Parts: sequence; C-alpha cells; structure tokens
Amino acid sequence: MTTSDQAARWLRLIALLSLCLVVVAAGCARGPSLHYVDGGIEARGIDRGSYESARAALEGDAITTGSVERVLSLHVESKANPPVSGRYSIDTTARRIRFEPTFPLDGGIDYVARLEVPGRDDLELRFDLPSAPVPEIRTEVVAVYPSGERLPANLLRFYIHFSAPMRRGDSYRHIEIQDEQGEPLNDTFLELEQELWDPAGLRLTVLFDPGRIKSGLLPTRTLGGALTESRRLKLVVDSMWPDANGIQLARDFEHEFAVGAADHRLPQPADWTVSVPQEGTRAPLTLALDEPLDHAQLQSMIVIERETGEAISGVVAVSSSETLWTLAPDEPWASGTYRARIDSRLEDRAGNRIDRPFERDLRDPGSSALLGAESEPFQFISFEISNRPS
Repeated sequence: MTTSDQAARWLRLIALLSLCLVVVAAGCARGPSLHYVDGGIEARGIDRGSYESARAALEGDAITTGSVERVLSLHVESKANPPVSGRYSIDTTARRIRFEPTFPLDGGIDYVARLEVPGRDDLELRFDLPSAPVPEIRTEVVAVYPSGERLPANLLRFYIHFSAPMRRGDSYRHIEIQDEQGEPLNDTFLELEQELWDPAGLRLTVLFDPGRIKSGLLPTRTLGGALTESRRLKLVVDSMWPDANGIQLARDFEHEFAVGAADHRLPQPADWTVSVPQEGTRAPLTLALDEPLDHAQLQSMIVIERETGEAISGVVAVSSSETLWTLAPDEPWASGTYRARIDSRLEDRAGNRIDRPFERDLRDPGSSALLGAESEPFQFISFEISNRPS
C-alpha cells in the first residue's frame, strides 16, 4: 500500500467517525420541538416541569387554560397578540401537549406558536397555511327576519340566514345598525360570547340588548331605546365576514326598515283566519295571523292535527312578512275534524308571547297577577275538511 493510499484511507475513516458523532449527537439532543399537525399544534419532548404544570392545569378541579397557555400558546402574526382560543390535550406516555383551535385556522395568515422552555429562550414555530381556493359561488346572506319594512321600536331579535355554513366566534364585528347617514348605532346588540347559531351554522340569532328595550331600565334611561320610532335604519352585514372555509362573503348585505311604535300587544289566535283546503287534494292549509310573529318559532310551534292528536306531516312555509302560515301536506287531505295546536309560548317580533307580554310592570297589580297565573300550554283552532269548497 502506498503512502497516498494510506492517507486516503485515513481520511475516509475520519469522515466516517465524524458522521457517526453527528448522528449520535442528534439522537442525544432530542430537545423540545413544535409541530403543526392535522390542524393543531403539538409540543413534543418538553421537560418534565413544563409537562407537569400543563397537566395539573388540565386535570385540576377548575379546568382552565390559563396555566397551559403559559406553556404552549398559538397567536396570529405575533406572540404579543392574544392567544387563539381552543382546547388542550395531554399524551401522558409521550409527554406531549396538543392544542386544537376552536375554529379552523384561516389560510393566508401568519401564525406563531410558542413553547416555554425553562432556562432557555421560548421556542417558536412560525407558519402560514395556503389560502383556500375561491369558489365560483360564494356564501351570501339569503334572508333576514323579521322581513317587514316597518318594525317595532322594541324589536327583540334578527335572524340572519346564509347560503352556506359560516365561521363562528367573531360575528358582531360584521353586523351593525346604521342610521340615515350611514353612521353605526352603538350598543344596540347583546353581544354573547356563545353566539346563537343553528346546528348547521346557516342561521344566526342576533338579540337586541334587553336593557335598551325595556322601559325604566338604566341603559334605556341613559342611552335611550335601541331603536327610535319614526327613524329609517338599516341592518348591515359586511362582506369581510368569512364563511366556514375562510372565504369572505360574496357581497355586503343591507336590510332597510322604518321604526314604528313599540308593540306591547299579545298575539291573539282567536283572531286568526283559517283557509281550509278541499278533501282529496294536497292544497295547502293557510292561517292568516293577526300580526307578524317570530319566523323561527312559526316553523315548529304550530301543528295541524286530527281530533285524535295525530299530527299531519308536510312542509311549512311562512310568508307575507310573517303574517301568513301554510302547511302543504305530504298526503291528500281526508275529510274530518282537524285543529291547529298553537304553543302558547309563540312570540311576536317584540317577544310578546300568546300567554304573557315581554315587558311586565310588577308595580301593576294586573301585570303581577298575569305573571303568577297558570296559562294553558296550547291554544286550539278547530276546523272541518269536506269535499265541498270552504
């Protein structure tokens, strides 16, 4: 073997030993790390102290995220911003903490995850997600109820319907009441932390602040009612609101209305008119109401049934500014006696129920008596179906 061959052999051996040392060092230095996995953040290889602190926070009598957020947190753009809300879970075997945000993370936004490492600088993971492709048909507001052009000054709620499921948790930033000059009215809505969505995420219930509706309460005395009679206002939903896929709405939505007098009258089913279909047809049965009633409640609080109590199945529709209720039956009408069973809790647009008003003056003996009185749970309207036109 020549001198040059020996030198080359030693160089190869030194290189191999160096590579082994690098591999061993990498295996021994398995410190903490952060990872984005399946829509959440995982902290792996954390020290026992941080792990025990997080585990105690989750398994204590008062389950809070405060202590865990000090160990692991996720922020939008900068850790100086408030942490993203979500839930934590612990893998006791692997000493791993996982954070899953309450709502899916949006694409096109910078995120930073932070892990506290005792004795060292915080460990950070910065990342963003690809923006979702913009669909050809984007989500939009398809209806708002009450739908009338004149609404009572003591209006209780709006229902906002969307064409596809919406992103939850930040709704009030995108809804406002504007005056005649396009200026927003302040403190009109009751901004609940737990927003009032239907299970599908297609309908949001927005309540007006009761303190701005009921007379005599401090907010009403100091700020006035949420809506003022004789004004023309509009409900505005801005297009920046993202749907469940993080895509903004197709367009802004506006619902203009005039403010009428406050409504303190109870709905009166005795004043409703029944239009009866013919036997053997599937023509709709129609109830003409005495005043506009709550759109959502009208879907379920009126049932058409036989004398035996057997409910008639079919498709319910509400129209004419919530003053017309119809049922198109699944099967043709048979002759006989029927009745409309009406839940006494059914409300009008101001929250007045059939059995009691929304606002009651407890100093009024009549109102106090009504509050303590037992009311019938249902009201009934009977009618006959025959082979002769009604």
